[in-house]
Amino acid sequence: MALETVRTMSIMEKAIALMSADLFKAIPTDEVAIIAAKTEEVRFRAGETPESNPSNFYLILEGEVEQRREGVVVRRAVPGTGFGLFGLLGFGEAEVETRILADTRAIAISQEAFVETVADHPAFAIAFIRGISGTIRMMADRIQKLEKKLAALEGRESDAPPDLPG
Repeated sequence: MALETVRTMSIMEKAIALMSADLFKAIPTDEVAIIAAKTEEVRFRAGETPESNPSNFYLILEGEVEQRREGVVVRRAVPGTGFGLFGLLGFGEAEVETRILADTRAIAISQEAFVETVADHPAFAIAFIRGISGTIRMMADRIQKLEKKLAALEGRESDAPPDLPG
């Protein structure tokens, strides 16, 4: 991976970009500015495959990134979204293959900077958890809608659980 660090944004510009992402919307501006000061602006070239188990979270400013699990596209990250959240939180994403689809500019938050900010600023940690909770809620709603569509296609009641291979 030929990750290129660039410096075109001020701390305030990075903070504004972070606050526009759902993950950081619940975090007070002064707390976002603290983490923004610890970030780096980076670029990836189209076709690159970033490290398979990143410990950085990348918020995409420009470009597009695809993530696959077992050859199936599970996510497309576009501006305002990111990738590497599990790595940032220490869970790893080894089973996910990430590929840069278009030249991409992003803000990188290292695990070290994140942990330091959480330890020193509990308000940041609580607001970040709220942001993650909102994302989980949206995903749960999406799963429920997909389950209802699947149930309709299978001709069964939508409240009944799907037959899963056992």
